Amino acid sequence: MRGKLLLVEDQAYFRKGLRKMIDENATGWSVIGEAENGEEALALIAEETPDLILTDIRMPGMDGIAFAERVRKEGLDSELIILTGYEDFAYAQAAVRFGALDFLLKPCNEAMLLEVLEKAYRKYQEKLVRREQLLAEERGREDASLRAALLRLPYHGPKTNMESLTLGRAVTFAFVDSYFPNDKPYRAEDLGLLQFAVANIIAEHACRQGTDGRIVAVEYDRYAIVHEEDGQTEWRSAAASSITRYLGLSVTLVAAGVIGRFADLPDLYEKSCGAGEIERTRHRPSAVPGQIGDASASCDAKVKECQLVLTIALASGDPDRLRHSLEERVARIADQSLEEAKLEALALAIATKTVSLQSFQIAQDDRLFGERISRLQGIRSVKEASEWADGAASRFLQAARQWREQNNHNVIARLQGYLEQHYPKSCTLNEMAEQYHMSPAYLSKLFKKETGENYSAYLTKVRINKAALLLANTDMKVFEIASAVGYDDPNYFTNVFRMLHRMSPSDYRKQSR
Repeated sequence: MRGKLLLVEDQAYFRKGLRKMIDENATGWSVIGEAENGEEALALIAEETPDLILTDIRMPGMDGIAFAERVRKEGLDSELIILTGYEDFAYAQAAVRFGALDFLLKPCNEAMLLEVLEKAYRKYQEKLVRREQLLAEERGREDASLRAALLRLPYHGPKTNMESLTLGRAVTFAFVDSYFPNDKPYRAEDLGLLQFAVANIIAEHACRQGTDGRIVAVEYDRYAIVHEEDGQTEWRSAAASSITRYLGLSVTLVAAGVIGRFADLPDLYEKSCGAGEIERTRHRPSAVPGQIGDASASCDAKVKECQLVLTIALASGDPDRLRHSLEERVARIADQSLEEAKLEALALAIATKTVSLQSFQIAQDDRLFGERISRLQGIRSVKEASEWADGAASRFLQAARQWREQNNHNVIARLQGYLEQHYPKSCTLNEMAEQYHMSPAYLSKLFKKETGENYSAYLTKVRINKAALLLANTDMKVFEIASAVGYDDPNYFTNVFRMLHRMSPSDYRKQSR
């Protein structure tokens, strides 16, 4: 997952040089815009909301300090790196009070730039993980309020928040007959694992059907699914069948209708509890968690965190980084209790399954996945749980490797075709690397190997050749042609054209006619 970076520098040549170094290296950042001064930058920030701003200290109009102050006053969360000369360094330190992350002395070389960008990217990753944790905490509070409302208990939080989550949406209730059927060797310690597995299977089927929603454990064997109403019913029976097939549990799903008023929720729940004269055992095992749904909610948070970490590692295009991320997830299992170890292992497996589908378009065989979950439930030691998780990690790494090998096949030919059609667009190495799921460094190396040219030189040649055709065959003005082939600055375009053709665009036009 790349961060969005904004360059603010009044010297066009230096700004272009910075962008070139960023685009051609695996920095984790995509340049989403350039500005010559603070006012221009503020306008771009309003449109793009960058995660990082690299700004000069000395600019016409609003200088870097005043710009940093405006960024903070407007409540923007973007990190700031200040570009400064030696003579301005003491002045630049005033930006610390506005939260400047670091300083970069001009003139800077590539190594200096990459060092501060790497530091900024680590901070960005930490912020993403923390943001996901805060969202999980907020979701947990909302789930607790929804659960309390369904059970006619007092709840905390404004009613308006709960209404926005529920009004006009449909609700389905799921009832588990028993987590401990006679033909399954489940133990009380497996309850958290079983709860999460049931909730995940239901959520996955609802998501496949496009009925985007959320699932909440109301009681230890009862769930509420608040979702969009689209008239589809197949996902309910499919979810029940999958739970029986994978877990050997019997589950009934009841469509309770659309929520017209938040106050109607407990009535809908109680009515559904009696729908079809459903009879269920009310046996509660001794190891029921103190808070209903705690284990399930905890595992759900683990899944989301793991998905984020894996997505970031994949976006970096670095296989070693991906492997290290997975090894860390598996290693943490060794220090946990058996119940926690199994939940952690299941969270890892579900996260890798989801990311495989999203990133590689590889769907795991549901039957095999169900069999693996059944094996996990039978595990009786932390060591076995760790080995089970290691197997899930290894399968994901293998899928990533196969996908990368297949994707790399003829990727340069496909990229060249893309550039022929989209050369007026930005088409930076970073953007192309993200599009083809590689690191910029790897794509650059592969491109050089296949074509004998570096990427930026090739893109420049494509653009200038297109410009030459327009100069020879149209009456478009030079600045119009510059814009048409991807250059915002006509003067910069003229300099590049002159380097390749040994003459100005105007002279080329005269010679061609």
